[in-house]
Amino acid sequence: MKTPTQKQIDAEIKKLEAMKSRISRTNFFGNNNHEKIDAQIKVLEENLSEDEVYAEFEDADNPDNTIDLVNDAREAALWLIGKSDEDETPSDGWKELVR
Repeated sequence: MKTPTQKQIDAEIKKLEAMKSRISRTNFFGNNNHEKIDAQIKVLEENLSEDEVYAEFEDADNPDNTIDLVNDAREAALWLIGKSDEDETPSDGWKELVR
């Protein structure tokens, strides 16, 4: 995958913002989906690197509570540099949860 343009990044932010209101706040495991979407948006808006994602979102005292949050934010950071898994945009991972 190529590195996304600023236009693509802006479109992805808008897509995530629109999807958020149509996705349940929490998932089956009690994780906060909206918090994870907000983290992805922050990564895209601030162009955070993978290292910055860990510094920003990982709770060193309780990493088990933030692993999903960090993983979703990390996916957005990898997408920014053209290294996302399966060439998916961050919003692609939320499509199945939209109601």
